[in-house]
Amino acid sequence: MHLSRLIERVERGETITIARNNRPVAVVSPAKRTPADILTAVDALRERIKKRNGGKNVLKRGDTWRSFIDEGRKR
Repeated sequence: MHLSRLIERVERGETITIARNNRPVAVVSPAKRTPADILTAVDALRERIKKRNGGKNVLKRGDTWRSFIDEGRKR
């Protein structure tokens, strides 16, 4: 397999063990993210969802899925 394909899988969160003669010799895993990196990724995901949802916000920072579910039940 090509290194670029392995890196793509790691970017999606997978950890890859590379072996030689059935013996593990290396592990490639996602880099650790800072809390700021995670918030940036969540905000980007929220924007993609909003775009697919016709511009309607789904959740705002600080909201919880539980409050979102409860709000849906009130309607």
